[in-house]
Amino acid sequence: MAINELDSICRQLYFHLLKGRLRKRTRDDLGISIANLLESSIQFTDSNNFITDDVDHTIIELIKERGYVYLENLLSDEDIEALKTYFHFKQLEYSIKGEKSHGLFHKIPKEVGSAYYSQTDIQLCPIFYKIAHNPWLISIAENYLGAPPTIGTIASWWTFQSEEVSVNQLFHHDRDDFRALKLFVYLTDVDENNGAHVYVEKSHEYDILKRYANSKFSDNIKLENLFWQWVEKHRKKDVEIETFFDKSMIKTHVGKQGTTFFEDTRGFHKGSPLLKGKRWLFQMLYTLVPVVPFSVSQEYKLVKRSDVQGYSNILLNDKVKFSTRMYYVD
Repeated sequence: MAINELDSICRQLYFHLLKGRLRKRTRDDLGISIANLLESSIQFTDSNNFITDDVDHTIIELIKERGYVYLENLLSDEDIEALKTYFHFKQLEYSIKGEKSHGLFHKIPKEVGSAYYSQTDIQLCPIFYKIAHNPWLISIAENYLGAPPTIGTIASWWTFQSEEVSVNQLFHHDRDDFRALKLFVYLTDVDENNGAHVYVEKSHEYDILKRYANSKFSDNIKLENLFWQWVEKHRKKDVEIETFFDKSMIKTHVGKQGTTFFEDTRGFHKGSPLLKGKRWLFQMLYTLVPVVPFSVSQEYKLVKRSDVQGYSNILLNDKVKFSTRMYYVD
């Protein structure tokens, strides 16, 4: 059997386990074991110790405790204006009744619920390139995941008012990897009426959920067993979330354009339906293992760093090159 065939089988097995019937406790335990293995086996020529101390560990502790943390804005209003200029004549991909189409932002049909910029346009965008190669963000992901992170997906899309409810507007938990961390940047102002992201605090880690369940259902074993069965259900209705979790734990992320936060999306979350306006979002996922191209729906290809205008000559260390290797090459 050829090496590439064996690699393909191993990857398929990995993702079969990830998406299969392993229960949350097992998935989380596997994530820790995989992180420990990677942290001890990956070596970098320009660093003796990949785990860095140049981040505020309060950030890491907040993610561990509640599943998310707000960061100082990565982008200024001027940066966002530059993004609008860059993407003004870029095509968006969208679907109508299952049929894929492409068009410019100002020509998107009214019935469209969401539209995505192409993977290549996102990779070649100088501002998004700078975020992807930000060593501070990589260090946060590294410290939280417990191993050298890999950028698994980079995406940017618009969400519009629509009569149809998207599956992403139902509460769910992601299975992008056994451990993962997702960066969100709002590129428009977002409130409760135009697509705010909603997250259930402390629903990301089995040990935290276990303590919550023991306290919540201490005198009702039947209800606790029902809770753990329900946890494994992928899509969840609002009323179910509100039944099992205290209202104070359901966090709605609102903020002006530029609002930035990290989130462990193994926790329950959703995007709110738009009642007015539209929402533009940038999202980047850090994983333990490469999930590309498994998680990328559009055509995917590597981009040469020298092709990104303005950033081709930036000196990058091994840590940054490793994290961005699935999208960029020298």
